[in-house]
Amino acid sequence: MSSELTHKCSTCHEIKPHTADNFSRDHRLPNGLARRCRVCARRVSLAWSLSPAGRASKLRYLRSDRGQEMARLFRAKIKQQQAERKLTNV
Repeated sequence: MSSELTHKCSTCHEIKPHTADNFSRDHRLPNGLARRCRVCARRVSLAWSLSPAGRASKLRYLRSDRGQEMARLFRAKIKQQQAERKLTNV
């Protein structure tokens, strides 16, 4: 029997090593790792964001005050990074 700890993904049911490389952290759970492996979590997240409900949710967020403020901050950050690159390339 191997001394390596394992963890079973709740989506694909594969048994993988109990590491942060295979599972995201989730402090709410007793073992500290998410129930889904990183591959399945990415797949589920992408499927949600491409679904009609996910797209509607994203639009509601982008139209909200918080969404608009976060977009403004993101654009300002990108603009600052571009200016810094210009200075270092000169």
